[in-house]
Amino acid sequence: MAISTLSLASLLLVLPLSGTAASSEFEAPRPIACCELALTINNASDWIADSDDHICGLSSLRALSNPAKVSYSKLWDATPEIKRMIREGIDPESAEGIQLQQEATDRILEACKSVSDDQDHCSVWKAISHEDGRKIPDITKKVKATFSE
Repeated sequence: MAISTLSLASLLLVLPLSGTAASSEFEAPRPIACCELALTINNASDWIADSDDHICGLSSLRALSNPAKVSYSKLWDATPEIKRMIREGIDPESAEGIQLQQEATDRILEACKSVSDDQDHCSVWKAISHEDGRKIPDITKKVKATFSE
């Protein structure tokens, strides 16, 4: 981002002193130096993920330090509950099917938490990447290994 005629030292943003709109007195705006703006911009997360892909652990991208990822579809198919649904032809829309799907979801969550804690990962995601292209550890096999029938 380039600033043409203004120097960074002279760039000021103006924000109100108070966050309350109900103030009866006029409050003069407080100038914010551009170095504060730069600090705010540089605090933006370099992690790329959708909140829907979060499974467990830290969910704020700004707080992540060592996340892991899993292939959720592989885990789903490997749960005893989903294997049973397929083996016995249980309708996913039936009460029993809905219950088994919830149990499969709970099993995956608990297994992800356990493996994540053992491996010192701050969170587990279905999909996550980093702007710098670093490799994100895939713990699918280790999570899958915790499933028992």
